[in-house]
Amino acid sequence: MATVTIIIPTLNEEQNIDLLLERIFQVKDRSHLDFDIVFVDSASNDSTCDCVKKWQKKRPVSLLRRDVNVGLAPAVIAAAHHVNSEYVLVMDADLSHPPEKIPNLLKPLMAGQCDMVIGSRYVKGGAMPDWPFSRKLSSKLELKARLDGDFALANPMTDETAIISELALRLDDGISREKALSAVLRIISGSDGDLNTVIPAILGYALELCDAEFGIMFKYNKEGRFSANFTKGISQECQDWLDKEGEFTAGPKTALDYLVVHREVVNVVDLQSSEFYTDTPLQHATVVLGGARSFVAIPMLAGDDLVGAFNIYRRQVRPFTEGITRLASMFADQSVIAIKNAQLISALRAATHADDPDAILT
Repeated sequence: MATVTIIIPTLNEEQNIDLLLERIFQVKDRSHLDFDIVFVDSASNDSTCDCVKKWQKKRPVSLLRRDVNVGLAPAVIAAAHHVNSEYVLVMDADLSHPPEKIPNLLKPLMAGQCDMVIGSRYVKGGAMPDWPFSRKLSSKLELKARLDGDFALANPMTDETAIISELALRLDDGISREKALSAVLRIISGSDGDLNTVIPAILGYALELCDAEFGIMFKYNKEGRFSANFTKGISQECQDWLDKEGEFTAGPKTALDYLVVHREVVNVVDLQSSEFYTDTPLQHATVVLGGARSFVAIPMLAGDDLVGAFNIYRRQVRPFTEGITRLASMFADQSVIAIKNAQLISALRAATHADDPDAILT
């Protein structure tokens, strides 16, 4: 029997989870369809995730949690990367998409009549019975704007058209560079020079927007030696190795060695089959212990000086596109700014306390 996964993005949907899943599994039991459900939550601050976890104990339900809300389409795409089913169905958690229609959506796909099926309120049989007049009016005005080509009036994130577009155009086309830069600058400005706060935050934001599983920021200590000062999302085995090793020398013909020599981005499709994989202790830690496959290494430069390396990794062979690489480079640049900002604040505090030991720099 063909396998089906239903992806449900959520943001503060605690009041809907139980009713939605009850209706979905009633459909499953009646239709004998074989499907599981993947919830992808974008930083809900209510009990949405707890509600989903209760269902995990009794039904085929899984939960993907994201620390940052970067929009509906990136969340769905992130969930799609974790799915191996033959068919994928995306539906809202707010009960505006009736679960009872699931068999009707899947039937033409399973019959081989088409490659994609889209449910619409505007086709024959479609309806919006519980919508107030104002929402019906705004929806129709938006539809007209889309049909007339006036996309400035149409909100591209209000329905599944955004997901379809971004799935077709790849992840990097759906990322706002300006939005990411603004968020990172807010992180830096609010950190008060505390690198232990700002760098992990930047790494976490980079992993979210670049759809990567883990990241390491290496400090360059000159003469080819590095230390992994900050990490995010790595396995405990890999973290233990990095903690034990401390400062290490980048092996010859490795990605870090390439950064030292060339000061250029290294974009590797698959570490396990790459020319850069020479089975050094660090590569053993990241590839064997950490599960890294595709990765990007970004030189962190202050002028012409190499101050570190900003590395992000995927645990599957999914190459980083040029757009994603540019975005990762932006995060590397902002990390350098954060480090310089912290050094400046530290120097100012030292100077202030030298002049007046009781002074506090604010």
